[in-house]
Amino acid sequence: MDELVKKFNHLVKRIAQGDISALDEIYEQYGGLFFVMAKKYINNKSLAEDVVSEALCRVVRSAKKFNTSQNGLNWIFKIIKNICIDWNKSDSEYIIIDSTELTNLADIIESPDNSIDRIELSIALRKLSDEENELLYLKFWECLTVREISKRLNKPKSTVQLHLDNALKKLYDLLK
Repeated sequence: MDELVKKFNHLVKRIAQGDISALDEIYEQYGGLFFVMAKKYINNKSLAEDVVSEALCRVVRSAKKFNTSQNGLNWIFKIIKNICIDWNKSDSEYIIIDSTELTNLADIIESPDNSIDRIELSIALRKLSDEENELLYLKFWECLTVREISKRLNKPKSTVQLHLDNALKKLYDLLK
């Protein structure tokens, strides 16, 4: 498991044990990342900050149930995503994403540990087009289905599937 994930999991475990100061550490170390994630779903700085606050409250409430063998960052990313979706549903709006700020998957993959696999993946992702990166980002980072991606991009499902398959093949070839 990645050191970043291990550290996050340890902080959640501390919260579960009643050490609320661990929440401050989570906010200091991961708050910016959580904000960027929320801002991708709700293109409003103030609302994105509220989403992060709500997500951290949910982490505190759920800390005792958290399984430290799972990826804690994926867990909180799902919490953030679900909060954004819930808020958008309650406003009868669709998820708002500023595609000009869409982070390249390569930027997300890179981490302080700079492992060889991550560096190779990052290099390969940078060789893909913006469209290919966006498709891979939506599929694997946001965990959207092909149908959801096609709705988001306003493209036919078959076109999205074809382009996604081509992007995966291209990535596979680059990583050989």
